[in-house]
Amino acid sequence: MKVGVALAQEYAKQGKIIIISPDDTCGVDTLRKNRESLEKLYQKGYADGSKIGDFLREKGPLGSGRGEAG
Repeated sequence: MKVGVALAQEYAKQGKIIIISPDDTCGVDTLRKNRESLEKLYQKGYADGSKIGDFLREKGPLGSGRGEAG
């Protein structure tokens, strides 16, 4: 494992950052263009994107922990 990935994972465990990446590729690979699989992956990513708002509300801007700007 690369040092940068390990460091990012450690920061995520500490709650300092949020990592948004698919935990499942839904059958998508680089050689095939299966529309159904691509749609599943897109929907999964869209749903996972909601975690960003939750993280920012909890941590505040730039990880301030305030929950709101200002």
